[in-house]
Parts: sequence; structure tokens; C-alpha cells
Amino acid sequence: MGKKTKTKKKQWTSREMQLLLKYKADGLDSGEIANCLGRSQKAVQHKISSLRSDVVKPRPVLENVIPTEETSIPFSLERGKAKKYAIWGGAILALGAALLAERLL
Repeated sequence: MGKKTKTKKKQWTSREMQLLLKYKADGLDSGEIANCLGRSQKAVQHKISSLRSDVVKPRPVLENVIPTEETSIPFSLERGKAKKYAIWGGAILALGAALLAERLL
């Protein structure tokens, strides 16, 4: 038996979506729509199904992208990690200062 190869999914254009909805409203079945659009019948059926699920159950939209006091989670570090980060920060600052001093001299 042959192996199935993955094919790259062809994106639906806005024009194809308009035609799909028009043909469906005109009463064409998925096979006829597939022939008109140059797509497989399975692709047309899948697109119609996904459009129906979006209408029945719309995808959630993030209401608050920017956190507020009510939705934010406080940030804190353990004492050991804070100390480690402070040491690394100081070392990087000292290295930067040394490089700058070397360039100026």
C-alpha cells in the first residue's frame, strides 16, 4: 500500500467564499460547488461545516487584552532567584562600564 502524502492546504480567498455562499444559497450540492470552484468535495464540505460552527458557536474574543487590577497576577521572585538576578545584572552593568571606559581611553 502507498503512503499518504500531506498536501499543502490551499487558502480560501474572499471571492471563493462569496461564490461558495452564493452557490449554497442557490441550492447546489457540495459536489457541484466543488466543480465550480476547482476544489475537492471534501474541502467544500469542511468549509461549509466550519462556517456553520462559527455561526452557531462563535469563537471567543479576548475582551481585555491589557490587564487591569482585577485580572492581573502579581509578579514576585523567590529570594534566591532575586539575589541571583541582581548579581548577574550587576556583572553585566560592570562589563558594560568597562567596555565603555576602554573605548573612551
